[in-house]
Amino acid sequence: MNNTEEGLNALGYRLLSEGNIVEAIKVLKTNVQTFPESWNACDSLAEAYAVAGRTAKAIHYYTESLRLNPGNENARRMLGRLKTVDGKDG
Repeated sequence: MNNTEEGLNALGYRLLSEGNIVEAIKVLKTNVQTFPESWNACDSLAEAYAVAGRTAKAIHYYTESLRLNPGNENARRMLGRLKTVDGKDG
């Protein structure tokens, strides 16, 4: 397995696309733990949590991604959607 940030991210997204959400979350969580200052790793983990329907976790990691990269428009857009779904801010 490629233990770079990009390699872990690619593996996580591959697992996600195959419907293996639990394993995808494990890989993407490892990516965040290994690269805690990576806004992209946080964004990807948030994506997996959103797919899994774990809205509070998705919001947490999108928020962290946005803190690390205030220009992350995907995180900003997804937070708007998820907070509305979650009954917050809307």
